[in-house]
Amino acid sequence: MNQRVAYFQNQAEYHRASKAFVRAMVTELNAALTVNGISQAKRRAICESFTYSLCNTFDQCWVRNDGQTYFPLLAFTKRFYDIGDSLDDVAPIQMPDRGVAFYEMLGDEADWLFDECGDATPPNIIGGLDDVLPDEDLLPEPETERIRVPCPTCKGSGKCYCIRKGTGNSTGCPRCGGTGKCQHCDGVDVPGGE
Repeated sequence: MNQRVAYFQNQAEYHRASKAFVRAMVTELNAALTVNGISQAKRRAICESFTYSLCNTFDQCWVRNDGQTYFPLLAFTKRFYDIGDSLDDVAPIQMPDRGVAFYEMLGDEADWLFDECGDATPPNIIGGLDDVLPDEDLLPEPETERIRVPCPTCKGSGKCYCIRKGTGNSTGCPRCGGTGKCQHCDGVDVPGGE
């Protein structure tokens, strides 16, 4: 059956949704490790490793079962995809923007949990179908002159993830093409950058 389904690509919205997903996964992992008595230092290291692996899986890996190869694709809807629903019932579907690199943008989410949240599970990060929260309005961009802030991906270092958290060597990196520079700001957000 050939079916055309409404989908859209919006990098900012997809980034918000995928960040929520990765944050929920690392928060759930941390909670499970806490219940099982794993120390905070070990939990952080495990969460960092897991986050990198999860993001890398969506970026450039395949999965295999029963001799069949599949490529994971993370998409989002604003409505629950229930038994008996068609894809049209939950359309439009937010598909990944081609510019999204999970581990480059979201590989540091363990830092968010342990540094910004103080290792505490934030409220309203994940929930069940019975307690869905309504969307809140996003604040509009101020019409005044924008203040230049560091790149949210590399946090102003200008370095690719392969240098910041990966192997420390940019040779062969598919994100930066071997330059070692952040693909989102191209290194211009670092002090003295162009």
